[in-house]
Amino acid sequence: MHIFIFVVVCLSFALSLAFAIVLKYNYLTTAALFFIVVADIFLLLLGYSYYAIGLIFFNIVQLLYATKIFLNRDNKRYLVPLIIQVALRLITAIIAVIVVGLILEFHIVIVLASIYGTNFLYNLVFVGKRFKRDIMFGIGLILFALCDIFVVTLNLPYHTNITINHTVIFALMAICYIPSQLIIALSTAHKHPSLQL
Repeated sequence: MHIFIFVVVCLSFALSLAFAIVLKYNYLTTAALFFIVVADIFLLLLGYSYYAIGLIFFNIVQLLYATKIFLNRDNKRYLVPLIIQVALRLITAIIAVIVVGLILEFHIVIVLASIYGTNFLYNLVFVGKRFKRDIMFGIGLILFALCDIFVVTLNLPYHTNITINHTVIFALMAICYIPSQLIIALSTAHKHPSLQL
């Protein structure tokens, strides 16, 4: 069952990547979709032993989305807003790592996941400010975030005494994940000048 879902997910990613490349829009999103495929090879196919590597690639994905969102701002002044945003993200990530580490454990997977979650949260906040201008991308990110909530749930047994139904959680994860990547890829078809990155 898991392998079947994995094949379906990978097929969806391949279609998403094809859409992004053929339409020739949004090279940052195209790169992000590529790194998502790479990340999922480590996370879904190779298993928990390779989670850290997969999370590194997922952090790259969030940095690419952060760059896309930052460059598409209405305010075209870059230096000061960039310094402020990097500082906020860095401080929040450090706090998240410490808090989550104290609650669970200081493990490389926990550290990388905390950094990833922090950047994802900032990306959701900033894309929310311009949601009406980039509705499809925003919806895709929201579904992506819901998927990650299920991913966290799926991995709780590795770090806590909580027990879950892996089959149900994995299915819910896939239900959110597949549409999220397709919607994000399809958002590249939009020809609004601010979305052509």
